[in-house]
Amino acid sequence: MKDITIKIGEKIKRLRQERHLSIQKLAELSGVSPAGIYKIENDDMVPSVITMIRVAHALGRKVGDFLDEALDELKEYELIRKRDRTTLYSNENGFRVETIAWRIQDWKMFGAVVTLDPGAETVKEKVTHEGEEMILCLRGEIEFSLGNETITLKRGDSVHYKCTRPHSWRNRGKVRAEMVYFLTPPIFHPEVSFADDLKKLGQD
Repeated sequence: MKDITIKIGEKIKRLRQERHLSIQKLAELSGVSPAGIYKIENDDMVPSVITMIRVAHALGRKVGDFLDEALDELKEYELIRKRDRTTLYSNENGFRVETIAWRIQDWKMFGAVVTLDPGAETVKEKVTHEGEEMILCLRGEIEFSLGNETITLKRGDSVHYKCTRPHSWRNRGKVRAEMVYFLTPPIFHPEVSFADDLKKLGQD
């Protein structure tokens, strides 16, 4: 299969320049700091989904426009070596998502390996959205808030839940936590605008 790469920074820079926008102006339009825009354009930072949404909308584009996807060459299977995982997004607090499944024909689920440094969390407030999520803890401890319940997963533990239930994750342990994460239906798709999901994830 032809390599499918994400060149978000390069595309943002090109689109910004085509619109004759300075980094400062794009920052004002998107609500992302000038330093953040600079780092993204120079591949020094992988933007979060929410940041991607804000920048894309400021440029009048869909998030999927930033993803290089050879959609007409997708096959019925995909082999992803560990060294070839794509980082979908990360944040400064140590929350990182690397894709392990999302690019076959007519795909129905999204898979990732998620790592959380001590103290890292997904979002400040619990979120809801469509679909189901399934988590398998590989190492460390992961605290899940599901509705009014709080559960802790340790190595080998798993949880499967409806995403309409308010939820969030965090690592309150002293070592890095790692988990396998599956979501269906997939919302992280090259052809999808994340506009609707922004409302579900919540704006800071």
